[in-house]
Amino acid sequence: MSRMKGTITPSEYEVLEVMWSTEKEMTASEIVEISKNKTWKSSSVHLLMASLLKKDLVEISGFKKTTKNFARTFKPSISKSDFIINEALEFFNNDLDKFYDVLIEKSSDDVLKRTKTKIEKRLS
Repeated sequence: MSRMKGTITPSEYEVLEVMWSTEKEMTASEIVEISKNKTWKSSSVHLLMASLLKKDLVEISGFKKTTKNFARTFKPSISKSDFIINEALEFFNNDLDKFYDVLIEKSSDDVLKRTKTKIEKRLS
């Protein structure tokens, strides 16, 4: 699981959500087109992509011909589930015991029984 560098803004998270939901390489213009935040301009998304690149949350995956030019395509360098786990661990200062304590406390007996079976299987 990769670790991101720093925290992210709500707009950066929204860009990641768009990318995770489409599950394909995208140009900044394509992100603008399908984003729920229709107020974004292409230049804004380019700035967000530069920031996400610095934070190692996206990577350049290639180039795509668009009209007369070529545009970079991007893809997430972290899955949504890994991102969420990283955020949760960050919240608990990377203390897995605290993290597990909260999960156990919030889980139903059914979930705990299934988890116990999975843990026993993994340990054997």
